[in-house]
Parts: sequence; C-alpha cells; structure tokens
Amino acid sequence: MGLEPGELKRKAIHLSTVVVPLIYLDAHVSRKEAALALALVLLALLAVEVVRLRARLFGNFFRQLLGDALRRRERGELLGATYLVLGFLVTILAFEKPVAVAACEFLVLGDTAAALVGKSVGRIRAFDKTLEGSLGCLATCGAAAWALSATVPALPLQVALAGAVMATLFELLPVPMDDNLRIPLSAGLLMHFLLP
Repeated sequence: MGLEPGELKRKAIHLSTVVVPLIYLDAHVSRKEAALALALVLLALLAVEVVRLRARLFGNFFRQLLGDALRRRERGELLGATYLVLGFLVTILAFEKPVAVAACEFLVLGDTAAALVGKSVGRIRAFDKTLEGSLGCLATCGAAAWALSATVPALPLQVALAGAVMATLFELLPVPMDDNLRIPLSAGLLMHFLLP
C-alpha cells in the first residue's frame, strides 16, 4: 500500500474546500446565493473540462500543471473537483442548511481521512478500500458531527452521528456513483429524515 505520488497534494486541495460549507453556515448566505455561486463555479469547471478533454494542447498543459495530483482515470473523465462542486451544489439544493453543511463536511473531512489513513496504514481489505481507512473516516466524521451539533442547535448530536455513520458506509461501499456525490447525498438524506 502506501500513498501514491500526488495523493497528499490531491487531498490538500480536497481539504481546502472545508471552508465552503462553513461560509454557507456562518456568513448568512442564503441557499439561493450559495447555489448560484456553486453553479457558476461548476459551469466554469465544466468549460475547462470540455477544453481539457477535447483540445490536446490544453489537455497536455493541464496534465503538466497538475502533475501527479491528476489520477490516471481523470485523464479521460471529469475531475474529482468537478464532482465535488456538483456534490456541494446538489446537497445544498436538496437539504436544509444544517444538514447540507454537515453532509458536505463529512464529504470533505471523512473522505480525506479515509484516503490518508487507508493508503498509509491500511491492511485489512474491505471491498476496494481498507477497514483502517473506514475507521479513520468514521472517527473524523464523528468528530465533525460533535463539533457541528455543539454549534448548530438545529442539528442534534444523534442525528449528526447517524449522518457520520451513513457517510462512512457510503464512502466504503462500492456504489457505482462518484463518492463526491454519494457521500453527502446519503448522509444528508438520512439526517433529513431523522430530524424532528
């Protein structure tokens, strides 16, 4: 096992998006304003994706720019960053603010922890992942659930923890959907139905 070259760079970029849901939570940004901002970012990313995938010269430049942070499968498909923004957008549109923020934080923090722990110390295989990575995801999502429920009265701890468990399960399970979509949507859906 071990971390692939570029994995730390990828996860640092992924982790930097932790501020997006927090801005949505704390800056008195409405759902409409957040969705509009994310939709504009998504449109810009999709424009870059089209040019990157269709124009060889730009595609080569893009590969050199990102270097080893670009996964092999992303050379001919959409980037994980594009799916991440799409995941944020759909989650914010689908759920009330406390649930959307928690679900997006589980995606950013839990997915990062799962990858770093799983690839650096993971030994026990579960599907295409490791048990250690899933435990890292669960611990991180659990800590995020506790912190969010302590600061957001509309999000009870037991609801947030249930969302953390669901996020961990959907990070682990080989569901045929990008994890940047399946993690926040599954966690958000469960929390939505569990809220009083």
